[in-house]
Amino acid sequence: MERLLVVFKRLLQAVPTVFGIVLITFLLTRALPGDPAVFFAGPAATPESIAEIRGQLGLDQPLPVQFGRYLGELSRAELGQSLTTGQSVVDELLTRLPASLELTLVALLLSLSIALPLGILAATHQDTWIDQLCRFVVTAGVSLPTFFYRVIAGLCILFLAWLGTAAVGAAGCSLSFTTAHNGVLFGRRAD
Repeated sequence: MERLLVVFKRLLQAVPTVFGIVLITFLLTRALPGDPAVFFAGPAATPESIAEIRGQLGLDQPLPVQFGRYLGELSRAELGQSLTTGQSVVDELLTRLPASLELTLVALLLSLSIALPLGILAATHQDTWIDQLCRFVVTAGVSLPTFFYRVIAGLCILFLAWLGTAAVGAAGCSLSFTTAHNGVLFGRRAD
């Protein structure tokens, strides 16, 4: 019972934090330069059509009314439309969620496959050169910038491609070089 009370207190402490994050997010989106109504209206819009769209979006209302509407839509998971694609934000998130979860899972498994053996080695060989090497590898892993990892990953991918498609294709992926993203992309094989 006491643990349940502690969990309940922690949840109550989280409410002001979440409210603060929502408030700051709302205010930052309103402080951004540019007018969403002008964006939705298009380049050939008249001031009347911009005013109409501003009314449809509720941007003509006072800030507290807009915030109340924002909280209501947020509580119903109505996140509006994307400014870049015009699609529903929820649909956009659901479309990209599987790839994000896949990347997260692979990153977690990769980090665990490196961290657990290093941790076990360091714990079983305390104050030896093995322990010092594990510490160095872990410190370097945390300290190096992300572009360094991209270079190493690119070299590994090129090495796999040099070995042949059997090594890369075994994972169900195919290599494709593209200039649009300046790198090697993985794409699912059609077979």
